[in-house]
Parts: sequence; C-alpha cells; structure tokens
Amino acid sequence: MATICYLCDRQSGAIPGLIETRNPLATCAICGVLVCNGHGKRDPNVRRFQCVLCVPALLVASAMQHSELARQMRTTIPVAEVESWAVVHSVDELLERWPEFSDIVSGSGQQLLELPTSHRALWRSLPDETQHLIDAAIVIARRLEFRREDLPPVLVSFMNW
Repeated sequence: MATICYLCDRQSGAIPGLIETRNPLATCAICGVLVCNGHGKRDPNVRRFQCVLCVPALLVASAMQHSELARQMRTTIPVAEVESWAVVHSVDELLERWPEFSDIVSGSGQQLLELPTSHRALWRSLPDETQHLIDAAIVIARRLEFRREDLPPVLVSFMNW
C-alpha cells in the first residue's frame, strides 16, 4: 500500500496558493503526520517542518498564554518547553511565519458572530489578542475544511459546526 499525505487522505484544503500532491514530503515536527508540500512547510525560523493542521492547534495553545482564565485551562492544552518555539504571540507573528494565510486571516473578526450563547460571556472575558488568535484558528480550520476530530476540543467548542 502506497503512503499518502494524511491531509490529502482527509480531503482537507491546501495552504493557500499551493497544490496538494498526495505524495508525503516530510513528517510534521509537532504531530508526526506525513504531509505533502501542499499541506506543510519548513519554518525557516525554527528549521522544522510543520503541517497546516497544527496551525489552528498552535493558535489555540498560543492564545492560552494571554489570559488568566486561559492559563487555568492550560492543563488541557499544555505547552512544553520543547514546543515553546511554536507559540506565536500575535496574529501578525503568525502571518510572518505563514504569509500564505494573510488573505484569509485579515479581517476575520466577523467569524465569531455565530458564537453559541453559552460561550459569549467567556469570549468577552478574554483579552483581545486571545480572541484574535482563536478567531484566526477558526478561520483557518473552516477555510481548509479540517474535520472536527482533528482539532483541539476547546477550538471545536468555539466553532459553530
């Protein structure tokens, strides 16, 4: 049986501007899946290959660094010292690493108008940067049509599927 890209097999969208090839190019340094050049890239800042599926998860983990409530929730999304290189502190920093997402992430603040009533008070209590990072995670996950079982539960809880 031939090996194929995990995200091609899941029929997820590619990094904007790239095309899926189905042929694995590398293994993601974060989650370990095999991905093609349409679903991952080498981050020149940290010299590790990262898949596009990890971007929303890393945005959520990064968002957890910005608020007290989020820090209390961090036990569900731990960020080990070894993975601290992957954390981003802002959407601008994300776009420095992944400029391919600039068109879909810029102006994405409208995504959370659909937020379930049960989450609205929590959402308003979060710092702006936390909201921006989670919002960017939602936009990317939706645009690339990731399956909810491939996303962190806390992100799925903010999404209106």
